[in-house]
Amino acid sequence: MLNEFHKKLTNALNNLVAGLCIVLILALFVQVVNRYLFGVSWPAITYIVSFCFVWMCIIGIALTVSPNSHFLVDVLVRRLLRDRFPIFRVFIAFNLFLSGLIIFWSSLPFIDLGIIKRDPTVGWPMIYNYMSLPFCGALLIYYSLVTIISYKRNNK
Repeated sequence: MLNEFHKKLTNALNNLVAGLCIVLILALFVQVVNRYLFGVSWPAITYIVSFCFVWMCIIGIALTVSPNSHFLVDVLVRRLLRDRFPIFRVFIAFNLFLSGLIIFWSSLPFIDLGIIKRDPTVGWPMIYNYMSLPFCGALLIYYSLVTIISYKRNNK
């Protein structure tokens, strides 16, 4: 059940990142065309670009952490650790869990700030960008727990 939920969540996040990337590219294209061909700049596009970029980065962090691909690239780690490599994955997952807790806890004040603070170009609330921080912490906690749980299940 957890494995199916994990796959669906990861697939949904991948699709969301792809959609945000497309919106980001289109918004930048429209902004460049309007600015250089028509001499007009749309302030709303600046907000859309920053929103897409922030959320793409935040979700991308979690998707990179999910399969531990940010640490598995190095061949040296596998050669040095050999039979202790699964323990290393749990150690990294535990560190990511702690990092996720710190990010989540320290980003909660940004929610209040995001309600008050407005984007200077269009006046929209910044909470939509600031919500990415606790979301990042929650995703790091989730993906680290999935790694730890899968290690425990495989070593029974």
